[in-house]
Amino acid sequence: LSHILKEYRRVVQSIKPIVSNLLKPHLDNMEFQLRPGMVALTWTSMNIESYIENVWMELNSLEELVMTVNDLMDNRIESNLKEVSRMLLLELPEEGEVVNLDDFVDLQERHVREMTGVLMAKSTEIEAAVDDMLGAIVAYPVDPHVRGVSESELIKVKAHYNWSMYQALLNATRRSLQLLKVRICARPIASTIAHDELPAPFFEVNLQLDGVSVRLDPSVEELQSA
Repeated sequence: LSHILKEYRRVVQSIKPIVSNLLKPHLDNMEFQLRPGMVALTWTSMNIESYIENVWMELNSLEELVMTVNDLMDNRIESNLKEVSRMLLLELPEEGEVVNLDDFVDLQERHVREMTGVLMAKSTEIEAAVDDMLGAIVAYPVDPHVRGVSESELIKVKAHYNWSMYQALLNATRRSLQLLKVRICARPIASTIAHDELPAPFFEVNLQLDGVSVRLDPSVEELQSA
């Protein structure tokens, strides 16, 4: 029995915090199965062997469920969230390449269409994985004496992953804009010689004489709006 309890504690320790409340009924069920051996049965009891066999079966089933949940979280939910977080939501020209405004806009429109499809696919994969995980937890049989999974806890887990997807998109957006900022707002680079080396230009613009003044084509406002 002490070995069974040690293995039970090992399984409990492998449960991730986000699903700990969801799996509480399953732990209660396991403890309900353990209780006779802790308060009533002795090693001379006639049904001790069937008790130990039943407890091992319950523990193996519980461990299988926890492993399934962890696998779904690690390989289908968290991995996709990390991929979304690392995505670049814009495409920049090669280092040192100068582009005109129209080409830059066309490049971003094509990239946005591509990334939209990828993000929708990732979102669908994450949603399906969350549903599979919650389905496995709800479908796990527990003793009638044990209260089942709370609907409010299911809602909390879904809300958590909705928020996690939002945060992943936010991180991807910030990272993409920071990269654009670094390319456009580059400062002079200190070179090994006495003077500073000017960074390579990003946009191709024309200078047009307009009477006594000079104007940019495209204008700064047009560049910013792009």
